[in-house]
Amino acid sequence: GDNTYQVVVDAGSAQTLQVYAKDKAGNESTYDIVDLTVSTNPFVRFYANKPLFWGSVAGVVVLTGFVLFLVLWKRRKKEEQE
Repeated sequence: GDNTYQVVVDAGSAQTLQVYAKDKAGNESTYDIVDLTVSTNPFVRFYANKPLFWGSVAGVVVLTGFVLFLVLWKRRKKEEQE
């Protein structure tokens, strides 16, 4: 039949959940869920999603560098015209 199990985890902190199953024939299976974060806080969920978090940090760094380049380039152009 369909078995449903309930697991209680600490909210807001990364957890590792290991699922172990063994059937009547003796077949065993283990599955690890690493860095599981359960939270209703959007910032906690955003920070827990490492690819999204670090991708966003990289995007902000690149965008800031581009804006700084444009400002310095326009300033240099203006100084050359004077």
